[in-house]
Amino acid sequence: DKTQFTLFPLQRVDCRLGFATEIPKSYYAQIVPRSGLALWNGLTILNTPATIDSGFRNEWMVIIVNISNKEVKLKVGDRICQIIIRKMIDFEFEEVEELNKSERGLNGLGSTGKN
Repeated sequence: DKTQFTLFPLQRVDCRLGFATEIPKSYYAQIVPRSGLALWNGLTILNTPATIDSGFRNEWMVIIVNISNKEVKLKVGDRICQIIIRKMIDFEFEEVEELNKSERGLNGLGSTGKN
């Protein structure tokens, strides 16, 4: 039955969304999970946010993963994601010999927000 499928615990699947678009130049889309789907079913999008650029011309899809310990059934038409359209900012990187100092400095993961 192609109208529904089951995701087993820790299974991931490429879920085709059933449409293609032509995003205007200088815009892109981001596909993000729905909070209720994560809270109530333990499903999320693996590569969130999934990015669709203006040159993409194929069917949209997301990689869904079941992070729960239960089987989850999905059917065609279930609301599994949200789409955000964003405007791209045109800029160029500048190569420099040295970076300006910042309050954070070279501190890495978990270093912000501490006294």
